[in-house]
Amino acid sequence: MDGKIVGFGDMDEIGYLDRLYVHKDYQRRGAATAICDALEQNTEAAEFTTHASITARPFFEKRGYTVVREQQVERGGVWLTNFIMKKEW
Repeated sequence: MDGKIVGFGDMDEIGYLDRLYVHKDYQRRGAATAICDALEQNTEAAEFTTHASITARPFFEKRGYTVVREQQVERGGVWLTNFIMKKEW
């Protein structure tokens, strides 16, 4: 956008979306949607999975992902809640 790289994401061959990032100045402008659309359309996986943060959960739910389970993960001594989510294609 505006000649800048504002976000990135990656998905492996089995449909696991590992990272999705959009710079804070470019959020809510369609970048995450465009990245996810491209990733999902360029894999032959039968389903997609991701570990979504609390704030990312609504984004993925709008895309048709459902919560498989909530989990607590430790990062640098801090416990965080995230959600394993799945979307069947």
